[in-house]
Amino acid sequence: MKRQITLLVFLFFEFLSTGYGKNILLPPINAEFLIMGLKHNESLISSGKGGFHSRLSSGGKITDEFTAAFAFDDHRTYYSYKSGPLTGCTALYNKKIHRKLYITVRPEDGQISYRIGYTKEEPMPPDEDPRNWGRCYWGIPLSKYLQDHKARIIGQERLKVGSEVIPCYVVRSEPFSKYERNLKFWIAPKDGFRCIQQERISTTRYGERLERKRFFYKAYEVNGQKAWFPQRGIYWMFKDRTDEKVSAKLEVEVMDFQPNVDISDLFRVDIDPETPVWDEKLSRLRPFKEIGWQP
Repeated sequence: MKRQITLLVFLFFEFLSTGYGKNILLPPINAEFLIMGLKHNESLISSGKGGFHSRLSSGGKITDEFTAAFAFDDHRTYYSYKSGPLTGCTALYNKKIHRKLYITVRPEDGQISYRIGYTKEEPMPPDEDPRNWGRCYWGIPLSKYLQDHKARIIGQERLKVGSEVIPCYVVRSEPFSKYERNLKFWIAPKDGFRCIQQERISTTRYGERLERKRFFYKAYEVNGQKAWFPQRGIYWMFKDRTDEKVSAKLEVEVMDFQPNVDISDLFRVDIDPETPVWDEKLSRLRPFKEIGWQP
């Protein structure tokens, strides 16, 4: 089945290269084929590590900025904050053992504290996680999200991304929560399916507002194929349902990303077995040896 999917996607790319990629119109396909193309690209990168820089601005002024390292594979996620309000904080998530371990080093005196939490699922990645910039939606692989939320292709549009104009399928799906509606994705098929833009109407305490994300990618060669991973993203939050006035803007840039690498070393923590760790469930300290942490 996987070989059949790869062949179908390859034939589709060959079809585009004969001329469709240069025209306004893309060949008609259904949502099932589009989801299959996204899933294929997602499968090419199963793990990775790198860094990212996040900058939030409003009214022309930077209101929050930080740098972090990140890593992931199919069941683990790692963040280590290098600058900003969370400097010195490292978060390790392992959904196989339903544990999340937080290690905090106080910048002023170097004192280290530990905290353990429990979860049945991997915690929701923050907005700044590079996987949320076109590869996932609310931490769910985009192909799975679209498959589970009644995605349908409603049209086509050409988006200008840098100096390139990219033809895209416009896809609408059911929203994730009652606080969003009119959720749309712009999916580019040429050279590998990837989401170029995302848009929704979000309900906040101040009323409804338009939110738009634009994604920029870097291609990595994996098994002789192009595998796309987000390189940069811009998230515009507008004052109302139009795109006339920007209320805030979040920009994220990925640095030194390495695809398909082993990240196990990041989860082998050097902690004395008797070290006290704060247990979120029991609201008390316990020795590290009792919390059941595994790399």
